[in-house]
Amino acid sequence: MQTTDTDKALPPYLSYRTFATFVEGLKVGLPARIDRSVMKTLSGANQSWLMGALRYLKLIADDGIPTDRLRRLVNSEGTDRQKQLQEVAKGAYGFLFRDSFHLQTATPRQLDEAFTKAGPSGDTVRRCVTFFVALAKEAGLPLSPHIEKSSRASRATPRRRRVNGNTTADIQEQPTRTEAAKPLTELLLDKFPAFDPAWPDEVKTKWFAAFGDLMERTKQGN
Repeated sequence: MQTTDTDKALPPYLSYRTFATFVEGLKVGLPARIDRSVMKTLSGANQSWLMGALRYLKLIADDGIPTDRLRRLVNSEGTDRQKQLQEVAKGAYGFLFRDSFHLQTATPRQLDEAFTKAGPSGDTVRRCVTFFVALAKEAGLPLSPHIEKSSRASRATPRRRRVNGNTTADIQEQPTRTEAAKPLTELLLDKFPAFDPAWPDEVKTKWFAAFGDLMERTKQGN
């Protein structure tokens, strides 16, 4: 899987939580340009995937300059945020919003096939689908009950491994090899609660203060 900043043709396949947390963090101040220097808490791979996602979603230009779409998204809350996310989804995933494809009735396999035609292959297809479904849900876009059911089942299925050659043990709560290799700052960011536009203003203020403090501490630790 390529991890270069120029890899912008594929739909986003990073963690949606990583993307959403980064966008919410921009509320403290939208930089003149989005580049790796504002992503120091992320691994090199996640920085590349995030840059690719922002470009694919038309939130930044090729040179990293924020678009009006990103400004509207960052400054939105509540139902307006859902509206902005819908515009992001429909503007980037045109192949899912044509008359020939119906998100409200499609099966999980049809969704996989649609993404495969868009370029990704192998496990990247699954990751692209996972990102899109999370985006669609936050945007309030109606999805097929079959896709909803498949998404819930995927999250609930524990990872299992062979023990002593003939038994299995649940390792759902154990970190994967990739997670174990993550830097401490990224692990802390993953644990940071996702921003909820429905929170009271007092809670939002505390979230931004805590997020800003975390970003400052991670900068000092780099």
